[in-house]
Amino acid sequence: MTIDSLTREAPAPPDIESDVEDTRLTVTPQWKLVWWRFKKHRIAVVSAVVLVLLYLVAAFADLVAPQDPNAINGSYRLAPPTTITFFDPDGEFTFWPGVNPLRLERDSNTLRLSYLPDTSIWYPIELIGRGPSYMLWGVVPMDLHFLRLGGQATDQTFFLLGTDRLGRDEF
Repeated sequence: MTIDSLTREAPAPPDIESDVEDTRLTVTPQWKLVWWRFKKHRIAVVSAVVLVLLYLVAAFADLVAPQDPNAINGSYRLAPPTTITFFDPDGEFTFWPGVNPLRLERDSNTLRLSYLPDTSIWYPIELIGRGPSYMLWGVVPMDLHFLRLGGQATDQTFFLLGTDRLGRDEF
């Protein structure tokens, strides 16, 4: 045996960058690892946003509803959803949505009621408007509603999902 065969080459120093990465993974809390993995999955992120929006709508249901859900309007029983349009009565395009109020007509042959939009009148939709008063979460008295018809509307015939057999707003 020679001295050269007994002496070994010194091992290379550990790669500092890989050592830091290993330390980060061992020190990082579990919730952060889950969050990093969650952010990479786009469908999961979109689903979480939709779920949060649905929970917000449920928490602020009285504010979101354009009508009082318990108000009975016998003139609009089983009315179809109100069509949102971007055209005013003159047929010109508007950048803000609005609705034509519903007009009740009875077929002379079948005596069946039908609701037709009155295209001679057009009401713009307000994002926040005043309406029937309510208690938000049973504590705060409010009268603000999201999506109301403009102030010049004589009758609030804005039914996003239509009405039931008693004339209550389904939305």
